[in-house]
Amino acid sequence: MIKGSVQNTVEEDTCLMMGILFIERSEDATYNCKRCKTQLGKTNKLKSIHYQHPTFGLCFCFNKTMNTKIVGKFPMQIIEMHIHALIDDYPIPGSDNDPGSYLHCNTCNDFLGWATNGEKYIIIKNRIE
Repeated sequence: MIKGSVQNTVEEDTCLMMGILFIERSEDATYNCKRCKTQLGKTNKLKSIHYQHPTFGLCFCFNKTMNTKIVGKFPMQIIEMHIHALIDDYPIPGSDNDPGSYLHCNTCNDFLGWATNGEKYIIIKNRIE
C-alpha cells in the first residue's frame, strides 16, 4: 500500500506518475487484456463473435467495454453480410463511412481494436483472453 499526502491509501497497481489510474472491477465473468490481465468487457455485453479484420483476423463486438480508452478519429466501414461483418479501417474515400477510433487498454496502453460512434466496441480476439 502507498500512503498519499492526504492520508488516502491506494493500491500500488493503480498508480501512475501523474495521478491515480481508475480501474473498474467486476465480479461477473469478463474478457481480460492478454498483456496485463485488466478486465475489458463483461461476457454479457458481448454482441457478436462474427467480426473479421483482413489483417488482425477474428474480432469480438461488445455493446460496452470497461478500462479502455478511445484514441484518434478516422473513417472506417463495417460491411455486414448475413451473420458476418468485415471491418475496413482504410475505406474508399466517398463511400458510406462511419467515424471510428482506436481502442486501447487503460492500464498497459496496448492496441485492442476499434470503437464506432460509441455504439460498437470491436476487440481483436487474440488481444484478449
